[in-house]
Amino acid sequence: MSRLSDAATDYLRLRNRLGHDLAEYHRLLSRFVAYLDQIGASTVTTGIPKTSLHRYVQGLSGAANDAR
Repeated sequence: MSRLSDAATDYLRLRNRLGHDLAEYHRLLSRFVAYLDQIGASTVTTGIPKTSLHRYVQGLSGAANDAR
């Protein structure tokens, strides 16, 4: 697991303990962190190439359409 993945897990666990229903966010955040790991990002910054991020978002849209 990466540090980003650990941080995301801790964040979602805390929010769940506070009573938030984050089922959808668990899925989305996990996929986003996996993408960041894939491109070698160790933090979330504005320096992430917009082209790469755009492709990631398009992939999410395509996956949502496939699930329907």
